[in-house]
Amino acid sequence: MQKTAGEWRVAFTIYAVSFLISAISFTLLARGETEPWARDDVQDEQLASDYEADKELMEMNAKNSNI
Repeated sequence: MQKTAGEWRVAFTIYAVSFLISAISFTLLARGETEPWARDDVQDEQLASDYEADKELMEMNAKNSNI
């Protein structure tokens, strides 16, 4: 049972379309955040300190913009 070039083209086109749909879906729906159940205490402390650092930086920027 020999496949013609046209049949292979259809098969690869279907594969390419399904791959692109998967890639676009993943790009739109994926998140780069660690889920709460996967965090440990060290990560929680880092997140808290990052939040505090961001807050402090925003306060400094606000003071500088008033000058």
